Amino acid sequence: MQKQRQPPGRKRGGNERHRRWKITPAIALIIGMEVLGMGMSLYSLYHDVWHFDAQLPRNPAGEGDYTEDLEVVSPYYTGDITVDVAEQVLDADEAEQLFDRAFQEIQEEFLGTNPDFEHVTNDVVVRDAYQDGMVAAEWSFDRTTLVTSEGCLRKDRITETELVQATVLLSYDLYERIETFPFCVMPQSIQTQEGFQRKVQSLLEEQKEQERMLQLPVEVGGESLQWRRKFSYQGLGLSLLGVLTLLLLPYAKKMEFKRQRVERQKEMSADYPVIVSQLSLLLGTGVSLEEAAERMTLRYQQQKEKTKKMRAGFELWSQFSREIQDGVGEWSAIEHLGSRSGIREYRKLSMLLHQNQIKGNEHLVEQLEQEDFIAFEAQKQRAKKAGEEASTKLLFPMMGMLAIIVVILLMPAVLTMGGI
Repeated sequence: MQKQRQPPGRKRGGNERHRRWKITPAIALIIGMEVLGMGMSLYSLYHDVWHFDAQLPRNPAGEGDYTEDLEVVSPYYTGDITVDVAEQVLDADEAEQLFDRAFQEIQEEFLGTNPDFEHVTNDVVVRDAYQDGMVAAEWSFDRTTLVTSEGCLRKDRITETELVQATVLLSYDLYERIETFPFCVMPQSIQTQEGFQRKVQSLLEEQKEQERMLQLPVEVGGESLQWRRKFSYQGLGLSLLGVLTLLLLPYAKKMEFKRQRVERQKEMSADYPVIVSQLSLLLGTGVSLEEAAERMTLRYQQQKEKTKKMRAGFELWSQFSREIQDGVGEWSAIEHLGSRSGIREYRKLSMLLHQNQIKGNEHLVEQLEQEDFIAFEAQKQRAKKAGEEASTKLLFPMMGMLAIIVVILLMPAVLTMGGI
């Protein structure tokens, strides 16, 4: 027996086993995950089970409390238990240092946009907590008619420079401190917009309402004032609208002409199968092209008198018939038929009629019947496409109606839940 030859390029023994056990990236990833998982499990077993000393570290003051899920073993209960670990609480000295930092923070931001404590014309900045929320603050002002507890100035009541005493109660845990400091509030300068408007309003309020005319002030702060009504831009806007309309009028006419041309071409395409069908039937009876065109035109004119509706394709055909009757000649009239239409179907019909002039009427009826079939198939495709476009246009209104219906159905339930 002949020994089976080993395929070329294939090694035996260890190399084959080595290739079979080749480590792919996926296998390496799995091995890494297993090693990491075992390491984490051993660390948790060592740190959380074997060497847990029944002590939980507290967070430093200001970092908040936390909870720890533990397991407990006792003669009374064995199982899970949740322990709340409160943050550290500062002692008296540390609380005093915390209050110092909080008051320093108050002094840095209290003025807001004001230049200093002697010239306060805008609202001051007060908050309910400082030092990242560790210190609570309660504010009060001795002149509540001038400054609210939120630090807002009652600017309409400030007519001269007034001294206001601010008091803030700082509290942390069981420790409290009261800080007081003065500042001066004054009316805003008339050189600012708000100050000028407030001064003018005060001058206007001084006049008696019984007087028939309201006299506007002619001088404020030693400077003369000039008054005038606001300019009405309605006339200018109307003029600009007229200029814009004039500029856009040629474009609008061009777009309207383009739209009418497209509509006319659509009407002509819709009339084309009917024209070809009638022409093939008449030519099939043995009448001439001139007589067929005259009969078709007469039938269209009678129909137009009844319906009072023009059809672009038959209007083009009627013009073709009149040219033949006026002596233009069939050849020229056929050329004019294709050139006036501007669409491919009538140019093809013009070409078929030209072939009839050259080669005779032997195969014209057969060709017209074939063209009739093709034209009706094309019309079916156009109708199908128009239906799809109409469906797409109706999609968004239908989605809007669906949204309204959903709102109507869900609104009672939402109102009921809100009432609960």
